[in-house]
Amino acid sequence: MNKLQAQLTLLFLLLPAVVFAQVDGRQYFRLAKAKYDQKDYSQALEYINQSVEADSSFLNAFLLRAQIYEAQRKYAKGIKDYTFIIDQIGNNSSQSFSYLFERAILSRKRKDFKTALKDIDQAIMLNPTYAKAHAEKAYILFMERKPKIEALQVLDDAIELDPNNPDFYQKRAYFNATTLDLRLGEPDLSAAIVDINKAIELSPRNNELYAFRRKLYQQSNQDDLAIQDLTRSISWGDYDETQLFDRGKLFMKSGKADLAIKDFNAAIKKNDQKGQFYRYLGLALHNQAKYQEAIDMFTSAINRFEGQIDTVDRQNNHDLYYRLTQLYAQAYIERGMSRIQLNHNNEACFDFRQALKYNEKIANRYLNQYCEP
Repeated sequence: MNKLQAQLTLLFLLLPAVVFAQVDGRQYFRLAKAKYDQKDYSQALEYINQSVEADSSFLNAFLLRAQIYEAQRKYAKGIKDYTFIIDQIGNNSSQSFSYLFERAILSRKRKDFKTALKDIDQAIMLNPTYAKAHAEKAYILFMERKPKIEALQVLDDAIELDPNNPDFYQKRAYFNATTLDLRLGEPDLSAAIVDINKAIELSPRNNELYAFRRKLYQQSNQDDLAIQDLTRSISWGDYDETQLFDRGKLFMKSGKADLAIKDFNAAIKKNDQKGQFYRYLGLALHNQAKYQEAIDMFTSAINRFEGQIDTVDRQNNHDLYYRLTQLYAQAYIERGMSRIQLNHNNEACFDFRQALKYNEKIANRYLNQYCEP
């Protein structure tokens, strides 16, 4: 039984028979639930609003609507619906702890940590053995930039209550590996790896856990182990072009150019619109002295970067726009260097000048070294 089903069952038990008098409300509710399960949240919201309108005492409709709002990241509206349910049940009622828990999560997502902490403390008071509430409190404390030790102590309480929950070990690994603020202390990658290994032991086919461990391995310069995790995930068939690309970069870093080229080509076969895939393939070919092939790949990268840049809303997504333009300029410089190796100096200087628009400092360095004023 999933979280929503469990909560709905509880509400059905709590509410008097009058709640179910509105047949139309229940029909709209069933339609909304079906659309929610299909992740068609816009249509689900239309139906659930009609259910609420048909019977404003039907608390199940408010619960489902809160879940829909959360899926749409409309957290304030979801909080409003949870508040309505809690007011009807009673803030101090033993049955309200799960709704306080859910409301705390939405407040935390809105970065209203003070309100989130108040709700989660109330939920824990009502149900002190609910391990997930302790884990959520730990996360709130961590996000609130409290000293890391405070969050870890609360998370330890969650693990003591439920020692077989892989999510808790993943969360503790995240706490240990991450420093959001100097007050949180230095990262402890060794402790993080111990915890993520425990999480994987409990959930051995969870690719998300392997992806996290791979990042920890890379941070601690254990690239061979990172490659092993990527290879394991890819062998299961549950992978995308990003994992192929990431493994290719690791192969390239470790000097295994042929394997890197194979992975970059496989990534491109899955998605041929990413400029970065072609750029790295060009770098790998350049390193093998296959300069004309490298030039062809850099040209493909430049064309893809142009397309990606054209689709970015520069005003609302400046960071992405800047990153793409820097990669675009870098691809011109790299193509220029492959042309230098073939003694195509005029074409190389053309490339260096093209890079001037987005990275004048670096482009001028190459122009001064290889090109006449």
